Amino acid sequence: MRTPDLNWIKDPRVFQVNRLQTYSDHIYTIGKDKKPSSFSLNGTWKFNLSKNYDSCFKFFYNTEFNDSNWNDIQVPGHIQLQGFDNPHYTDVTYPWDGHDVVKPGQIDMDKNKVYQYRKTFDCPQDFIGNKLILSFEGVESNIYVWLNGKFIGYAEDSFTPSRFDITKYIQEKDNILCVRIFQKCTGTWLEDQDMWRFTGIFRDVMIYKQPNLHIQDLKIDTNIDLDTHKSVLSCVCKMSSNESHTLQAKLYDPQGNIVWNGNMQDSFEIPVENTCLWSSEFPNLYQLELVLYDTNNEIIETIQEQVGFRKFTLEYGIMKLNGKRIVFHGINRHEWDPKTGRCLSQEKMEEDIHILKSLNINAIRTSHYPNNSYWYKLCDQYGIYVIDEMNLETHGANDILPQNKTEWTDCLLDRARSMYERDKNHACILMWSLGNESGSGSNFMLLHDYFKEQDPSRLVHYEGITQDRTFENASDIESRMYTSPENVKAYLESHPMKPFMLCEYMHAMGNSLGGMEEYTNLEDEYEQYQGGFVWDYVDQAILKDGQYYYGQDFDDYPNDSNFCGDGILLPNREETGKSQELKQLYRYVDMEIHFDSVTIKNKNLFYDLSKDTFIFELKQNGLVIQSGIFKTSVEPGTTKTMPVQFKQINTPGYYTKTIYYKTPLGIQSFDQQVFEVKQDPPKEQAMLVVEGKETIGIQFIDTEYLFDKRKGLVSIQVNDEEILQQAPKPIFYRALTDNDRGAKQTYANWLNASLFQNVVDFKMIRNSKCAQIIYTIQLESIEEECKLVYTVYNNQSIQIQLHLDKNSQRQTLPLFGIEFALKEEFKNFAYFGKGEKDTYIDRDHALTDFYFENVDTNYIPYLKPQEHGNHTDCKWCSLSNDTIQVNIKSEKMECMASKYSFMHLYNANHTFELPQTNTTHLRITKQQMGVGGINSWGAKVQPQYLIDQSKNLDFTCTLYISKKD
Repeated sequence: MRTPDLNWIKDPRVFQVNRLQTYSDHIYTIGKDKKPSSFSLNGTWKFNLSKNYDSCFKFFYNTEFNDSNWNDIQVPGHIQLQGFDNPHYTDVTYPWDGHDVVKPGQIDMDKNKVYQYRKTFDCPQDFIGNKLILSFEGVESNIYVWLNGKFIGYAEDSFTPSRFDITKYIQEKDNILCVRIFQKCTGTWLEDQDMWRFTGIFRDVMIYKQPNLHIQDLKIDTNIDLDTHKSVLSCVCKMSSNESHTLQAKLYDPQGNIVWNGNMQDSFEIPVENTCLWSSEFPNLYQLELVLYDTNNEIIETIQEQVGFRKFTLEYGIMKLNGKRIVFHGINRHEWDPKTGRCLSQEKMEEDIHILKSLNINAIRTSHYPNNSYWYKLCDQYGIYVIDEMNLETHGANDILPQNKTEWTDCLLDRARSMYERDKNHACILMWSLGNESGSGSNFMLLHDYFKEQDPSRLVHYEGITQDRTFENASDIESRMYTSPENVKAYLESHPMKPFMLCEYMHAMGNSLGGMEEYTNLEDEYEQYQGGFVWDYVDQAILKDGQYYYGQDFDDYPNDSNFCGDGILLPNREETGKSQELKQLYRYVDMEIHFDSVTIKNKNLFYDLSKDTFIFELKQNGLVIQSGIFKTSVEPGTTKTMPVQFKQINTPGYYTKTIYYKTPLGIQSFDQQVFEVKQDPPKEQAMLVVEGKETIGIQFIDTEYLFDKRKGLVSIQVNDEEILQQAPKPIFYRALTDNDRGAKQTYANWLNASLFQNVVDFKMIRNSKCAQIIYTIQLESIEEECKLVYTVYNNQSIQIQLHLDKNSQRQTLPLFGIEFALKEEFKNFAYFGKGEKDTYIDRDHALTDFYFENVDTNYIPYLKPQEHGNHTDCKWCSLSNDTIQVNIKSEKMECMASKYSFMHLYNANHTFELPQTNTTHLRITKQQMGVGGINSWGAKVQPQYLIDQSKNLDFTCTLYISKKD
């Protein structure tokens, strides 16, 4: 037994002492009664934090040590989320940058906090006398272990198990388990992932009972003949001893029928006829039951292992699953919960797997570390393809570490081995990944060769080869990050040898994911384009006192602020306009409505749609006036046209023809046509124009419009009730999105033009049917004029026209429209347009319908307040209180309503900093530029989603008042 040494945490060549080799993550039970083979040490532990080793309790592991004054802490759990130490968020920069004078790979011991745990426990009676293994499933980022005063071992690697044999040291009662963790070790240099930096025991702590004769490891392989569907299951069992035994194997098919039952050698093969293959579409799992008997024919242990038969190949530059070209509709997923961080419950993982399937996501990349073992079982069961990524990222020093440095080689290989051995039997894993953003070097060729030697059935992925082509062969595929669609096409046009995949794309920070269609369109255009993985799944915010916090909120310098808010889901897993867009673009069934039919394209590889339902629906003004369902079988990869006869329409109103594709997961895709049958204008009324010195009043029986010659439309009164808070104003600016800020786009001239406007000319033109009031407005900073024209008709409606002359030399124009400021009681917002989540010109794959929102609750809490809530392709919207409804119509417009102005959003760093307001802001625009999404640190919105200023800009809408019953 080695004596614990502080130098281990400073030496990259020492990454484990007495740690057992990692084996497969199979679960086994004991005896004929199938008793559990483990018991948990999760729960309340005693805890102490010291600023460095010199100030800590050196001999805290002694059995007589008194820890009564120590704090309680929950295991599993992060130290920093339980009131000890501060959370720290940083992306590239190491958290000690600027604090410690160290070179890459070094550790400053004076500034290396020490976290010490103690746990007292009794050993269950039926575990006494057996070989016992202590397992830490995840500890960040190093661990020294003592039991009953005896040193047990040391380990690094935060995300794979650290297991130790404690048989000689455990006792029946009052065991004292002690753990010392240092905030930093050499291994911490390998864990520079874009994430919150935590420490502590954050996954389960278990003690496993191992019989004297025990199946330590399973290695399961499947060999499939795709032509005959005949397969062979190969299994190698690694035994703990050479004792005589009998091994019985049973194989059950996915329907529960026995397809094999017999006694086997430790290495055996099982033939399978008519194999049910595993895929995302059909996650068929066989059940392999292994029963180990002793020489007295007594059951020693039983293993139940799920097995998926699937064949993943690379053929002539194309990745194929079971003989078909595969496209990854993927997402990067950090393990995250806003309350517990990377300490995830099984229930939270189950929630995630259901969300992924409901959003048409078929693949995840475990960015950037091996996940909780239970996650892979779920991916097997539900059909999610996995890129399993080893725990390696040196982003802040990847020009130095690990490169070609041989002193790091064994450590890297150990991390690869630990991931491979634990996860090797999961059908869901199609690729091994060598880590993330860790530069290049000969070490990556060694890692690649290790995986290929151990497992030629899977591919090896590493994006870092694109930074240094010297080690091109370290990745079996061409994998890139945040490459523009144009550059993706350029690669694919070059007749490459390797298939192309985006391991990260569409950086979903804040209000983002604009232009994703430019990537998904490539799936049908280029056979070697095989999809990608959006960054990322859920905002990594920390929930504290009911509010969400991000980097810098914990005095965590250096930090990357709200860069942790990159999810398509909000921190509480609420869906957003980003997830709404992704779901439709990742659809597997395309539909196109014709006059009397619909064409259905099945993009699945194996699934024929016969079990699912198609719904057709005709709505008038949001109400269903015709609906029906039909079923049909459409073979994978084929197209079929079905008759669908919608009613003929001639009654005035807004109409939608929609066909939905529905599975047990809900509506998974749709196609839609939108049209309007116009109605006659309202009846004419008596109209009185009262022209004063400074104002002009236009009066009807119960409504009065008042125009100030210097300010605009300053009042709308209905039955003596005022509607407006301020005069409507032309607006050209939006609260900056994260992508705007990242691209250094301030649109400052348009901010000034929206805030500072002067009426420089006014005139009125009258006739018997209308009064036209024309304002010429000087705009600050751009030093140009725009025209705002109100035409009040004798049917009480107001046509509003906004005009700006063309000028292609101006800076990018965020939006072009009008903002109304209404009294705060106008909270009921309705619109006919694309929803129900917000949409933008580059993110508008959404259903058109009548939607209803409450201004008090329709705010979208991105981590940092910003532009949100817009709806494209609107023809009508309204704001109302209990008695009055303000309506606006246009042939095509974008609209949003909020209790916050763009300046409120612009000036706040958090949602809880937004003020109480007494105004409802209604924004009506001809167009808003897109939100972008290629990346959030420099990429601008793609040109096709900008407002074209080479042509005159004209916007027309009509305002009218109606009264509620």
